[in-house]
Amino acid sequence: SDHDWQSSCGMNFLRNIALYPFLGKPFILTAGFFTFIVFVITGFIGYRNYRQKYWKLKWHIFFALISFLFALFHAVLAFSIFYQI
Repeated sequence: SDHDWQSSCGMNFLRNIALYPFLGKPFILTAGFFTFIVFVITGFIGYRNYRQKYWKLKWHIFFALISFLFALFHAVLAFSIFYQI
C-alpha cells in the first residue's frame, strides 16, 4: 500500500522529529517556545535601541534573522504534521 512505501522510504521523517518527545513534550512545542523567546529578545533589543541606543543595530538585525529561521523551522515542522511531508 501507499502508506507502507512512505514509511519504508522515510517520508515521515520531519513528522517524527516534530512529534518526538523532548523534555516530556513534543519537540514542535519546544521549538515554538524557543522561537517565541528569540522574537522577544529581538523586540527587546529593538526597544532598547529606540529608547537609549544601548546595543548596536547589527545585533537587532542578527536576532531578526535568527527569529525568521526559527519561525521557518517551526512552520516546516507544523506543516509536516498536517500535510505528511
